[in-house]
Amino acid sequence: MLTSYVGGPNALYKRVEKQYQLFSSPLPPFAHQRGGFEVAPGERANAAIVVLARNSDVEDVVHTLMTFEATFNAKYRYPYVFLNDKPWTSHFRDRVTSFLREMRDVPRLSPIDAAFGLIPAEHWGYPTHVNQTKARECMAEQQRQGVPYGGVESYHHMCRFQSGFFFKHELLEPFEWYWRLEPDVDYFCPLQYDPFLYMQNNGKKYGFNMVVPEFMSTVPSLSQTIKDYMVRHDITTIPPTLRLMWDEETDAYNGLHFWSNFEIASLSWLRGPGYSDLFAHLDATGNFYYERWGDAPVHSVAAGLLLAPDEIHYFEEIGYRHGDRIHCPEVRERKGLYGPCACDLEKLKKTWVKWGVWAYQDRWRRELERWKAWAAEWQTPERREVL
Repeated sequence: MLTSYVGGPNALYKRVEKQYQLFSSPLPPFAHQRGGFEVAPGERANAAIVVLARNSDVEDVVHTLMTFEATFNAKYRYPYVFLNDKPWTSHFRDRVTSFLREMRDVPRLSPIDAAFGLIPAEHWGYPTHVNQTKARECMAEQQRQGVPYGGVESYHHMCRFQSGFFFKHELLEPFEWYWRLEPDVDYFCPLQYDPFLYMQNNGKKYGFNMVVPEFMSTVPSLSQTIKDYMVRHDITTIPPTLRLMWDEETDAYNGLHFWSNFEIASLSWLRGPGYSDLFAHLDATGNFYYERWGDAPVHSVAAGLLLAPDEIHYFEEIGYRHGDRIHCPEVRERKGLYGPCACDLEKLKKTWVKWGVWAYQDRWRRELERWKAWAAEWQTPERREVL
């Protein structure tokens, strides 16, 4: 969820929360390291780190890079692709590149290290088949009903872009893999392996870090749209992966989804005919606007319909904060793999401070348990191992 696309009073609320987060959950010591990172030897995947942001997000982007570079990318040096629906300011470019040079202790970055792209107008805005008057009326009604971000036009554009277009951007054309990175998130566990190569070498196509319940008011017709798609494609039984997120008693989507603010996945899969056809089917409804469909449930049901169980991977070992949720691995350190993590799971389980909430402390636990039960049934044991 990219909350920078929410304006008005929410912007002030976000700034207040940010100060509270820094007070209650300070950054780990390694986030303040500058230079001294040894570049990891060995091969690299054909991959990029993708950041959707606005110019006003510059300090939140730098905040993210503090821990992301320290835990992973200062050692692996995968290129960054920054995308914006408005032209980038020189301040944003200079601040980000200056910070990356400082982190890596290098005099300059090449254009490959950090590229800054403008999103085409046709990828960020109303498609021709959407009635804009109806869309704005629906958004106003969504706001009245308290649908999360339902009244924010730019948020609808963002969800549609992340669902069907980011992977078509010209700056991503050379790449086969992406890691989605958002402003104002934290990473807690130094990695000693390359998640991209793990995905590539083990037949994975979609990797996630948290499973969460959807606000069902955002997707009231998604179940029927999925069923219509299955009828159209002569899918007569629920595919094994979709069973994870499908209530067979009610024959409906159950709301479970992979929280897409963290995802590592195959660009070839998203560009392929299967995903393209499914997205076109979803987009034709207009419900990225008439309702408030998010990219997280779209990516999730796409994985459910199109991917085999063993093509999905849970990155349990990557400690991560987004908003008021922190995912911390069960084991703080595994030699040669990750750690020691700068988050303490047992402490988090006892913490009710807003910015220190363990990701699975409340009803989200049900979704994690659902994932574990499904994985035990459908994923082969050797492929459930981290490495």
